[in-house]
Amino acid sequence: MEAIEGLSPAATSEDVIQAYDLLLQHIVTLNRIPLWSPHHRVAQQQLQLYTTQADTIDHVVTAQRLGHAAAIASQNSPHPLETWQTIAQQWQQAIVALAQVPEGAPGSQVARRKLQEYRDNYAAIAARIALEQQAQHKITEARTAAALAETRTAAAQSPEAWQKVYVTWQVAFERLGAVNPYTMAHAEAQQLDALYRPQADEAQTRKQQERTSAEAYRQAQQQAQEAQTFEQQGQWPLAIEQWQQAIAKLAQVPEGTTFYEQAQPLKHTYAKSLEQSQQGLVVATAVQTARPTLDSACQQAQLCEFVAASDAIQVYVAQAYQEAIAAAIRVPYPTVNPAAASPQDPADPISDDPLLAAGSGDEASQLLNTLAALGANIRVPIEFYSSTGTLLGTYQVDEGRYTVPKEISLG
Repeated sequence: MEAIEGLSPAATSEDVIQAYDLLLQHIVTLNRIPLWSPHHRVAQQQLQLYTTQADTIDHVVTAQRLGHAAAIASQNSPHPLETWQTIAQQWQQAIVALAQVPEGAPGSQVARRKLQEYRDNYAAIAARIALEQQAQHKITEARTAAALAETRTAAAQSPEAWQKVYVTWQVAFERLGAVNPYTMAHAEAQQLDALYRPQADEAQTRKQQERTSAEAYRQAQQQAQEAQTFEQQGQWPLAIEQWQQAIAKLAQVPEGTTFYEQAQPLKHTYAKSLEQSQQGLVVATAVQTARPTLDSACQQAQLCEFVAASDAIQVYVAQAYQEAIAAAIRVPYPTVNPAAASPQDPADPISDDPLLAAGSGDEASQLLNTLAALGANIRVPIEFYSSTGTLLGTYQVDEGRYTVPKEISLG
């Protein structure tokens, strides 16, 4: 038959369909030849041949139709994974149809050529399916990381925890960024990126705040330790500077961060310590100015020794004079008005002090009078202690008089 013989390896899809249509027409014609016709036997032989050829070519025609449908469906990509899977199934069915064409049968050469073409197309679609599956896997990983980040956010209570939150969000964005832009999942990745970005930015801000909080809190504590060391060494200007810096660092701890609540009570503590160091400087400066008077008063008959504390001058009375000092402190000395205290240099001769006239003249009373006048003049309290460290009394600057503890045991 001329139509069948024209199916060369270079035959087009139209050639195959045309040959198939001609075979069908011949089959219809042969089926119309009646049994009584002298041509019926030959017609039946031709009919069997044409039917076999038609069945064979039908596989090619079916494969071409499936391939055409798959090719049309592949246009305007990307497509959802389900669409690619349907297209792959069409190519697979077409391949199966072509594989049923026997070697040497009509259209077999066309079938062999189409078979390789369709297998290539199927491989390409399989690659697209794998691409979409990989993209969907990345989307799933990103969603999982985002869920973990949200869980960690709810429980974060330390700088380390917020660092984990930030890192987890970065994992989510890394997965989204790995989604191939030529896949259907890419659009979803962009939507998730926009959805997650505000939460990730907030986590980054909180991470930075926590880092600032932790560092400021650490530096404040370190400077407080340095301030205490300087206090112990009597280096009051350096101690004051460190307390001031420590307080400034506490002020840099952002509200709402992990160390904020811990920093609040320290602000009050450090402020009190700063006041004490400032008072210590006042005392140290006063002692430096009043040292000649203190040396003269204490060295006379080796009555006492003195040291500068943070808030007062501490005078330690020799054991031989403790009872006399304790008794003399209880004598109601005339009150000194601090505002009217003499601005004279504390190093001036003791005989010029206005309290000497009120003293009893003995060494204990003279020492108390001298140091009371000194305390009023330099505006620093003066504390008297026994040699064992028992407080005997204190000259109160604001009150202008001595006060004594409720009970004193010198035993």
